Amino acid sequence: MKLSAIPTLEIGLAPDQFHAVFPFHFAVDSDLRIVQVGASLARYCPEATPGALFKDVFQLIRPDVALDHAVLMENQQQLFLLLHPASSLRFRGQLLPVDSGRVLVFLVSPWLGEANAIARFGLNINDFPIHDPGLDLLHIVQAQHQALADSKELANRLTGQRAELRAANERLRDQDAEQRKLALIAALTTNAVVLTDARGRIEWVNDGFTRLTGYSLAEVRAQTPGSLLQAPETNAATVELMRRSVREGVGFSVEILNQSRLGRKYWITIEAKPIRNDAGEITHFMAIQSDITARKEDEDRIRNAMSELERVNRVMMNREHRVLELKHEVNELCREMGRTPLYPSAASDRVPVTPPPTPPHGE
Repeated sequence: MKLSAIPTLEIGLAPDQFHAVFPFHFAVDSDLRIVQVGASLARYCPEATPGALFKDVFQLIRPDVALDHAVLMENQQQLFLLLHPASSLRFRGQLLPVDSGRVLVFLVSPWLGEANAIARFGLNINDFPIHDPGLDLLHIVQAQHQALADSKELANRLTGQRAELRAANERLRDQDAEQRKLALIAALTTNAVVLTDARGRIEWVNDGFTRLTGYSLAEVRAQTPGSLLQAPETNAATVELMRRSVREGVGFSVEILNQSRLGRKYWITIEAKPIRNDAGEITHFMAIQSDITARKEDEDRIRNAMSELERVNRVMMNREHRVLELKHEVNELCREMGRTPLYPSAASDRVPVTPPPTPPHGE
């Protein structure tokens, strides 16, 4: 459903929440002088401090245009690739004009083109928000020790996102700057975003939620996500943890098995946080859901392969042990008959009696 269908809904993030969602962001003024820097970006680019010039900290790789405020505004629909020469760390993301273009916000994240880049730059999971696709890359590298080149995926995604961006800008033209910024972010993310009231009843979902679950906003409004999406196999303890967290007004982070409208089972991570008003009262919960089905399937395949290897090893050990027993029996018969043992080396043969280690089991 289009966001214009709910004009009375206001979605806002406090500064600390914005920094948590975009830890690698930075903003510049009309002179391209840095005025704000995300915590993670400041850690890896220490010279990116308020007052520093864009050109003294970063090199613009794409789009190939002049480093000028007006030119950047004209190319805001493009994918931005930046290089931090001091560390050779590259960033990718988008440009978001704020306050009628007087401030340009770069929403970026590290571009990790190879597995060893994670260790080379000292990046870790805590540097990334739960919705960042780079976090999926980190999980895959840890599970399979291989890198995924995502440049092709990025190019394909941008083709569809450009049309989505134009439509989003058209719908949000008459809304204030803060609403446009947050709605655009929610519309473009590939993850599912859910906004509920203080009791956990759905007020708004983004297009990523509809693509993942098959449900539109009209179908889920005023219902709880669990009543629609939890499968019979969903872990009861995880469900209880989420319910208790909502009752107590605290955030939570879980992995859970859900099912779509058509019955497809899928695994997601849910990062949920309460949103409070100026009086400190909880008014909403915002949850970002990331599809981790592929990672879970990879873990199952690895676990099954290790189990099969364990079974084969046990069979081979039993066979070797039986062969050694037969050799000893033949040698014993030879001695009773006054003959030379047929297998003189059997006395020194050894077969491991300790079974191979059992592979770790996930959920």
